Amino acid sequence: MALFARSATGELFYRERDRSGWAPPDSLAIPIAHAAGSNLPVPVGWQLAACPGSDQQIELFATSPDGDLLHMVGGRGHWRAFECLGAPALLTDGIGIPAGLRSAPAACSIESGPVHVFAAGHDGELLHTSRGHSGWSGFDSLGTPGGDHPVPIVEPVAACTC
Repeated sequence: MALFARSATGELFYRERDRSGWAPPDSLAIPIAHAAGSNLPVPVGWQLAACPGSDQQIELFATSPDGDLLHMVGGRGHWRAFECLGAPALLTDGIGIPAGLRSAPAACSIESGPVHVFAAGHDGELLHTSRGHSGWSGFDSLGTPGGDHPVPIVEPVAACTC
C-alpha cells in the first residue's frame, strides 16, 4: 500500500506499508515536470492519482496549470521525475489545438496490464488515454453523460479496476 500527501509548502510525501507496518515518510520534494525538449519547469497540480504499474512500481498522475497530463513512476525509494505527456487537442480545420484537461486525473490498472487514465476535457467530455506495450495512446473521448441532453463533467472523476 502506498500513501501520497502534499504539505502546505507543496512538498510531496510518500509512505509505503508492507506486512511489517508503515515505513517512515519519504520526501519527493516539490514536484516539478519538464515538457519534452524544454528546460522550463512545469508546476504539478495538487490533486494526484496513483495506481500500480509494472515491475512493482507505482504510476502517479497530475495535471499542469495548462491542462497537460503529467506522469511519474517509482517506488521503494527510487523515483523518476514527472514527465509531461501532453494535452488533448481540438481539431480545427485539420489543425490540432491543445485544449487541456479540465479536471484532475483518475487512474487504474490491471496487474501487468495497461494503465488507464481518465479526466474531464475542455468541453466537459470524459477523456481516456492508456499505456500499453507500445506506449501512450492519444486521448479519446468517451462523451458526456446525459444522453439526448448532455451534461458537461466539471469535477474530477474516479476510476478503479473491478
